[in-house]
Amino acid sequence: MKKRILLLAGIAAFSSLALNSCTKVANTIIQSIDLDGIEVTVNVPVTSVTDSMTYSAIGSATVNVNVDSIIKSKTANTYGINNVDEFKLKSCELTILTGSSTNNNFANFKSAKASLFTNAKTTQSLVGEVTNNPNVFATTLSLPVNTTTNYKDYLPASGPVVVTYDVEGALRAPVTAPMTVKVVAKYSIHVTL
Repeated sequence: MKKRILLLAGIAAFSSLALNSCTKVANTIIQSIDLDGIEVTVNVPVTSVTDSMTYSAIGSATVNVNVDSIIKSKTANTYGINNVDEFKLKSCELTILTGSSTNNNFANFKSAKASLFTNAKTTQSLVGEVTNNPNVFATTLSLPVNTTTNYKDYLPASGPVVVTYDVEGALRAPVTAPMTVKVVAKYSIHVTL
């Protein structure tokens, strides 16, 4: 009886150590990184088109981001772009930097959406969209995003990623003065060895 108890105690201790070691190994193999803010600036021109049912191009902007360097800096050079398992969007926010007024702001837009493509994948992908935007003065607009889409295929195997964001909108009122709009997209990067 004593031998069985000692044997069971030994098995329990070994199992506990093995499980603890596996957890530590798993934690070193998988890591999540937040990429807070790929920013671009879009120039919104004056327009008199007010078809609230039809999207029109508002503006486009391109930015170079060295995702590999960002990952390496946040993981003490343990991981790089080749270790990316998931690259998912967390949020997308538009902010008017210049040109807003009581008659010239996001209330002018009934709907708005942003999409992206990169030097690694030129197929446009919808980033976020707001429909039935409230008709109230606003200089910021958060686009609801799909947080489950994996943009891993939009990353190159090496070098910087060149991201182009396109912004479109359906107007309920004309844009009477040019506006400069900042687009900030935040991502979550999941890396594994």
